[in-house]
Amino acid sequence: MVKQSNKTEIFKKYQSNVYLATLCAAWYLCSAIASNSGKEILNVSPHPVTLTYIHFFFVATLLKIYGLIFPERLDTSININQIKKVFYVSVNQVVGHVVTTYAVANAPISLVHTIKGVTPLFTVITCRILFETKYSKSIYISLIPLVTGVGLTSFKAQGLSSRGFFMALAASLTYTFGTIINKYALEKTKENVFESKNKQSNSKLRLLYLTSIISLCLMAPVWFYLEGYEFFSNSSKSALLVNDISKIGFGLFCLLNGITHTTQVFLATTLLNSTSPVTFSITSLFKRIFVITAGFVWFRQNLTLQQSIGVTIFFVGLFMYSRAKMPKGEFTFDKKSQSQKGH
Repeated sequence: MVKQSNKTEIFKKYQSNVYLATLCAAWYLCSAIASNSGKEILNVSPHPVTLTYIHFFFVATLLKIYGLIFPERLDTSININQIKKVFYVSVNQVVGHVVTTYAVANAPISLVHTIKGVTPLFTVITCRILFETKYSKSIYISLIPLVTGVGLTSFKAQGLSSRGFFMALAASLTYTFGTIINKYALEKTKENVFESKNKQSNSKLRLLYLTSIISLCLMAPVWFYLEGYEFFSNSSKSALLVNDISKIGFGLFCLLNGITHTTQVFLATTLLNSTSPVTFSITSLFKRIFVITAGFVWFRQNLTLQQSIGVTIFFVGLFMYSRAKMPKGEFTFDKKSQSQKGH
């Protein structure tokens, strides 16, 4: 009886490992396809705001369909109180996504993701100055290969203009501030603010659905002013009139990009619910490495010896940072309690 019980436990553990491995593989693949197909779209039709709007549209629409099919897993009802709670989260989401897409439009996708790898540096500096967060020496040491690797990889990189480099840095900085502000906004809400009457409903997916809806509304006038007018103007060339491929082919490519982008966001949320924060952090590290490598392969970028060394050092820095012990309450906004934790 005991042996049978042990076999059952081993089988369940095996099933769980296979499930997580499959989830990670699908997440990595969808992320790589979404990132590189997005760059392909921007190469043909350089309209980053439109691409961002498409992403939010797909996330909101596909999550709505998912909620209709599985109402017990995702409640898609709209609650005004919850919308107010996540308004600032949505604003940061829009700004961060638009800046990142502009960076992708002006730089190779692999280098954008590499340069965005300095996010830990901005996070440490910001939290240290604003919230007096205390970090271990291993955290500071891990930042050295991160910054060095980014510098070596980006210096005189093929296809990387000054504008693209600074846009990628801006994307990293925006992501840092967005994460901090989002954390602050969510800490100010009640723990169960995103829960619905159905206790089985996924609160993280519900949060994602609500922020996507709000982001669509916030972006509508911005999109129309910057790029949307082209779709309705007879005096200018429509954004959908592309030369390299047919309209149908371009449309299908946009469809692929929208679906894979939404799928990778959905898989990331599912993985976050299925694992511990530490495991998710490690899988996110390998996802970044996979996406960067896929970008080099997809666009057949020739790396110089200096860039190869830089990428290697950068990956080492990412690994060191993920392994370093992060302080509890990294984004705690009570300076007094933060100071006490440091002693």
